[in-house]
Amino acid sequence: MYPHNLVLELGAENGLIGVLIFGALIIVTFAIGLTFLKREKGLARVVVRYLLVVCCFTLLNAMV
Repeated sequence: MYPHNLVLELGAENGLIGVLIFGALIIVTFAIGLTFLKREKGLARVVVRYLLVVCCFTLLNAMV
């Protein structure tokens, strides 16, 4: 079995700068998604909600 943790792998391969850039990317992505979630109505809100759930799932899946 191959133990896999995305943040530790980025830290080992790219150093602290790579981890900080990745963290900033994740924070900006979720901030934009939450902004759209508050602003949109109807079907667009449902789509944004499901996209955020999928992003959370894939991010957590990459940590295992």
